[in-house]
Amino acid sequence: MKKIIVILAAAAVLLSCQQKSKDSTTLKGSLKGLDLSEVEVMLGDVMDTVLTVTGGAFSVDLPVDLTRLGVIMAGSQQVPFVSDGTVLSAVLSSDPTESAVKSASPETSVNDKFYAYVNEENAFWERYEAEMARVSQSASSFSASEQAEREQELNDKATAEYRSMMLKTLDENKDNVLGLIPLQSLQSSLGLGPAQVDSIINTLSESLQQTGTVKELKEGLKSKLSTAEGSKFIDFTIVQDPSNPGKSTVKLSDYVGKGKYILVDFWASWCGPCRAEMPNLKDTYARFHGKSFDMLSVAVWDEPADTKKAAAELGISWNQIINAQKIPTDLYGIDGIPHIILFGPDGTILKRDLRGKEIPQTIAKYLGK
Repeated sequence: MKKIIVILAAAAVLLSCQQKSKDSTTLKGSLKGLDLSEVEVMLGDVMDTVLTVTGGAFSVDLPVDLTRLGVIMAGSQQVPFVSDGTVLSAVLSSDPTESAVKSASPETSVNDKFYAYVNEENAFWERYEAEMARVSQSASSFSASEQAEREQELNDKATAEYRSMMLKTLDENKDNVLGLIPLQSLQSSLGLGPAQVDSIINTLSESLQQTGTVKELKEGLKSKLSTAEGSKFIDFTIVQDPSNPGKSTVKLSDYVGKGKYILVDFWASWCGPCRAEMPNLKDTYARFHGKSFDMLSVAVWDEPADTKKAAAELGISWNQIINAQKIPTDLYGIDGIPHIILFGPDGTILKRDLRGKEIPQTIAKYLGK
């Protein structure tokens, strides 16, 4: 079973109150190549029960609940389903790619609609990976710059196709989980701004907007909107060493809003993309550091000892704030790192989520170099 299914099964998400054929869902399961005496069936905070497997099979009646994904725990497998009021048949196989839940009424089943979506997205990523592999295999026929251009063209094409697929899915499913999943993708992977995502959320059904998942998303958007480009920075205070708070307290305003352009990198020692960005940041610091420009690294979601060790290994020679944890990411609506922000001399947020070549290009533009 593809990774996306495992991820989605772990999240509680809302479905609309549609197509209720009865007030319970019959879930029947069978094992294929698995030697298990019991399985666990969870339906959010509504139900969590352990079922005995008899003769390689199990069965349970569940309340209809279209407000979340249920999950069957079979050994190390997590197999999702939607308790949609139909009769559901689960096959739990020793080969995870064969594990799935299907409805006896596919034409009206929200569960089957969910699985169709998962299969479509998995097929998309398989095509993309195959095309990227073909491009990589032909690398010897092109110069490095030509190869990079070909890979970028493929990536741009795939991004546009994926965005179109997500927007279509969202437009057709504004009252169920298939509207929520693309909404998350549009923000995290496809670069829609917070105002755009907020506008889309407002088109969702009222029941969907009242779920904890959407409420949490809306809270994050508030932080993003209040710290959007053009806004003044929001200060925060960090105690870098709790054992000695008097001498380890530092504020963002100790660096930002002091008359210099400040590039702030929110990162963590365990974050691969953060580490991959460091050579570019080192080059940027060497090129621009001076009277008008400086840099600051802010370690989030990380252990201070790990941060210090990684900073030494990576050669971070500019200013640092460690042990920031969730404080700045909550304030700035940062849900993925590295997240790199350029602040103006007066503390205005000039650019957010800078990466790669865009970093020195943006700084050069503001410094007139």
